[in-house]
Amino acid sequence: VPRLMASLVILAVGLILANVAWRAVLLTTVNAGWRFGRALSGGLYALLVTVTIAMALEHLGVARAIVVVAFAIAFGALMLAGAIAFGIAGGPILRRVIEDRLAERGQPRPDGSSHI
Repeated sequence: VPRLMASLVILAVGLILANVAWRAVLLTTVNAGWRFGRALSGGLYALLVTVTIAMALEHLGVARAIVVVAFAIAFGALMLAGAIAFGIAGGPILRRVIEDRLAERGQPRPDGSSHI
């Protein structure tokens, strides 16, 4: 019974904090004029509710392995998505940086120390 009560308290506090964070992010992004403020605040709310539920289940001792594996898979998927997005978006920028460096390398330096 004490674990159940503590889990309910964790769930209640987590949901209250998720609601506060959702409203704060929504107000901030709308006032800043961001186009995707609602999506960002909704995603944050869903993430916080998910973490809160996982914490409550972990405290209860229900499905510990499932919670750990689910978070490992979700975190791995987020990291893979971020790496792919960074690779696709960063390709042209990196290409431009490399071309600029190679162009600088071919020109002699003004102080005559091109051999260094």
